[in-house]
Amino acid sequence: MPVALPFRPSHVEGGGTTSTRHYVVKTGEDFVIGAPLTINAGEVDELDTNDVTLIVGVAGAADASAFGYDAGDSPTTVTGRANTVPVFVAGRDVVFYGQLSNGTSGLVTPDNANVGEDYGLIRQSDGTWTVDEADTTNVVVTVIGFDTSQDSPGRVYFKFLQSTLYA
Repeated sequence: MPVALPFRPSHVEGGGTTSTRHYVVKTGEDFVIGAPLTINAGEVDELDTNDVTLIVGVAGAADASAFGYDAGDSPTTVTGRANTVPVFVAGRDVVFYGQLSNGTSGLVTPDNANVGEDYGLIRQSDGTWTVDEADTTNVVVTVIGFDTSQDSPGRVYFKFLQSTLYA
């Protein structure tokens, strides 16, 4: 099975740039770049697919990768720095891209039938996330387009549903 692309911002509808903010990571979290993140009490953690609210955006780096926060530069013994992560902030006009799956059965090629549909997200075994066309219950995103000329089996472009966003 091909490895899924990490979620990344594509563009902002109407122009502009994607906002990036740094947040403190909730203790005990372990996620990869591109993971969808929620926020609670000012700290971010990886999305729980059964609780699809308070989505702040997508991780711009893996957990525990900030300067001053790794095995060789422990924040408790050297810098005292909190574990932070840059987050590509999700907004109603921010378009992200990733790949489409059908549950955990692997990546699938997106097509016109996916455009305009609301789907959930699923964490793959390697920690990356995909848009899950099999999940129409815990919906988080709306697919707005696709491109099968890039990557294999193709990119899907999506926006987070307004009802799931933090702000």
